[in-house]
Amino acid sequence: ALVQGERWNLKNQKFRRDLTPLDETCPCYTCQTFTRAYLCHLIHAHELLAYTLLSIHNITELIRFTQSIRKAILQNQFAVTFQKWLEPSEKND
Repeated sequence: ALVQGERWNLKNQKFRRDLTPLDETCPCYTCQTFTRAYLCHLIHAHELLAYTLLSIHNITELIRFTQSIRKAILQNQFAVTFQKWLEPSEKND
């Protein structure tokens, strides 16, 4: 899953009991309705719903990303904003 520019592996054990939304700042149906633990369960159970819910979230995240890039370009801050998205993530362990 894409979460604020980072790639998270929801198969990880640390998500099994995490009752928080995937991304608390995301307005998508997935984040407003389901927990990380439930998404982790769906993935481990090979439920097709997992892929649908993650697609909804990831598309929303990509839209938010392009909006932030558009805003950065208009404010002449593209290089700074884009560099933040390129920095390596520590949450994918």
